[in-house]
Amino acid sequence: MKKVEKVFVLLLLIGMVLRLMLVPRSAALMFLSSVVLCLFYFYLGFALFNDIRLRSIFKKSSYDNINTMHVLAGIASGFALSAACVGIMFKFLSWPGSFFQLLLAVFACAVIFVISLIKMKGSNIPFYKRILTRIVLFGSVCVLLLAIPQNTFFEIMWRNHPDYIRAEENLRKDPGNKELLEKANEEERKLHGH
Repeated sequence: MKKVEKVFVLLLLIGMVLRLMLVPRSAALMFLSSVVLCLFYFYLGFALFNDIRLRSIFKKSSYDNINTMHVLAGIASGFALSAACVGIMFKFLSWPGSFFQLLLAVFACAVIFVISLIKMKGSNIPFYKRILTRIVLFGSVCVLLLAIPQNTFFEIMWRNHPDYIRAEENLRKDPGNKELLEKANEEERKLHGH
């Protein structure tokens, strides 16, 4: 499971860089890698953090040496990381709601981080190290993205297309204006060569 996770984290990072470079189809790579990671953490977080192999998830003997609190902590950590993946995807794809999704992710990561630090203090349990490594990585990215205003992020991404930026800014100021919507759609079609 760890290899699968590393591959999709790497694909997500590559997708983020390519998206900032405006490489065609980078949004699809970001979307797919984010969704896979989100589902992976959400549904398999308990197994990943408790070091249970994928083929052993349904074997009762896999849970003999694992206490209930570790399973619950794995589920909560999986939720936090899943929220982080969705927040990152929303921000990079300029979807509405990215601020609130990132805020939820940062809050969830902070709670898991504090609890893991408290539990790890005085012990050398690998379970908490596995959680902390991922929480710090994804939480840091979410805090960074939360600190960058959406307008600034949008301008960075589309820096070579000032007409599109202007059309989108005008549309944000007056979202009900059909002329501005048509102008923004027209500029977007120009970007994609339609």
